[in-house]
Amino acid sequence: MSLTKAKTYQIVNHFFPFKTATIKKWEISDSDIARSLKQDDEDRFMAKWLAAQKLDPQCEELLAVAREIYKSFFKSFKDLPTAACKVEHWDAGWWQVKRCLSEAGLEQERLAQIDELKRPIGAAIAKEAAALGIISAA
Repeated sequence: MSLTKAKTYQIVNHFFPFKTATIKKWEISDSDIARSLKQDDEDRFMAKWLAAQKLDPQCEELLAVAREIYKSFFKSFKDLPTAACKVEHWDAGWWQVKRCLSEAGLEQERLAQIDELKRPIGAAIAKEAAALGIISAA
């Protein structure tokens, strides 16, 4: 059996963190991406879940920085290496967003800030998961 790269499959990114109504207010430099948002404007699971949560200040700050990164991604979209990262739809994954901006030399300070902000949050999650027996130290 021969596998080819002739077909592309669109996978819905349910971890996209922002509601479509929010994204539609941002500058989107690529008409195809703007069109994909008009054609598929269903809020993703994570956007709905986050909107219903009362986040602590650390998480609020992380989300605020991420929002600015995503805004920059959409604004700079036409100048980013999106084809290399297989970005073809508005609900790009975090890895794709980060990679595109990094390769273009954009948002380095905010991306570093995200790394710093997520360390204590990740440690707190890991500690709680270990206490609940979800993960072990082994």
